[in-house]
Amino acid sequence: MSDWPKKPTSWIVDRQLFISVPFTWNLYDVRTEVSQRSFLWDHATVGGPAVKLSRGFETSFRWPDGVTVDYGDMEGVLDRVNPWAMRTSVGCPNSCEYCGVSRIEPVFRELDIHKVTPIVCDNNFLACSKKHRKYIYKNLHAIRENGTQIDFNQGLDARKMSKWDADWLSELRAKCRLAYDYPAEGEDVRKAFRLLRDMGVILKNIGVYALIGWKDTPAEAWERCNEINSWGVYTCPMWFHELDAMYWNQVTEKQEALGWDKQKRQHIMGYFWQHRGEPLKTPREGE
Repeated sequence: MSDWPKKPTSWIVDRQLFISVPFTWNLYDVRTEVSQRSFLWDHATVGGPAVKLSRGFETSFRWPDGVTVDYGDMEGVLDRVNPWAMRTSVGCPNSCEYCGVSRIEPVFRELDIHKVTPIVCDNNFLACSKKHRKYIYKNLHAIRENGTQIDFNQGLDARKMSKWDADWLSELRAKCRLAYDYPAEGEDVRKAFRLLRDMGVILKNIGVYALIGWKDTPAEAWERCNEINSWGVYTCPMWFHELDAMYWNQVTEKQEALGWDKQKRQHIMGYFWQHRGEPLKTPREGE
């Protein structure tokens, strides 16, 4: 139910090809596809988060002539990507420098929701008004009573986690993830984790996304991931990509200056995602 495609989503309507591109490193392949043409379609329209991000970047990337570029929201894409998923808001009020949401959706706003589905994938659900959140929680509760798993798929903002929200997440028996993007967030994340546990959320329903390779060294990334792992929850390191990254999992010069290389990136990702190899013991753990 919560599986997501790691590649562009495409469909054809009346011989019109539509492609929603999730990541900037998909752009070259999509450009090649629409350049080659096909007997199945006459015209192509490209859009999605990566296309929005590519606008205004000073790169040599150009779309071929005759392709429509949609910098808005392609209608019905989320239903095609995952019909179980919904967004109840767009944008995010935080504007973090490592995140592309403020470029893709510069205005944070709540959406009028007429159909509630079990996977919530807002950029920052906890930033929504309490009235809005209560409406969503109550409708999710009706779904949960039918035995459907509730899943808050994006990283919840630990700074905005309240006892009231944690109680609802427990009542819903929801899978939820916290975002732990840099070391200074640590106390907020630990507080949010304690609230979830105090309200009865079981460990297997908690995951933590940890952004790595942004401004941290390999040792600092391991220290943060090892801390999360010690809580007994699912630890999810997320490799940092520049907003205009054209290659997946590339180690940039900035990251090399922090001590990263391909082997070190693969080590930490492989250990926590695939349980491969041995963990790196950080200096603090050796004291």
